[in-house]
Amino acid sequence: MKELLQPGLQVVSSFGELLPTVRGVLEKLTLGGQKRIGYVSGIVSSDGPDKIQENIERLKRFTDSVRSTHQFPVFSATDIFTDRIYEVCNRERKITQSEFIDFWRELLNSKLITDLFMTPRWDESEGATDEHTFAEQLGLNIHYISPKV
Repeated sequence: MKELLQPGLQVVSSFGELLPTVRGVLEKLTLGGQKRIGYVSGIVSSDGPDKIQENIERLKRFTDSVRSTHQFPVFSATDIFTDRIYEVCNRERKITQSEFIDFWRELLNSKLITDLFMTPRWDESEGATDEHTFAEQLGLNIHYISPKV
């Protein structure tokens, strides 16, 4: 899935362009006949700034594990918010937590994501908790990942 997202993300020059770009990739998949698309949610910044990189690597490992066991495209925030995208999106001003939450809510609400995978400790993250609650309201398939990855 990362290889599908990355080319479109190369032309993103602001946070406002990010959601339409990601939606475009997911829409292309569904128009191509893909019936399921998964998103892996988990803790990133809730442990504090000194743990962000460690949590990003952890989320990447969980995402790779989910990809290896499912026959449909799966992605996580780490596939979208690369260092370059994060820098571009924060160039004018720092993006707030509520803007990140709105981004993921809009993406989940697009009806393009069918499955949400919750990594261990997701309930310690404000963003992941919101995604879980919102996904429940939307009736998405929610999976809980074992901490053994």
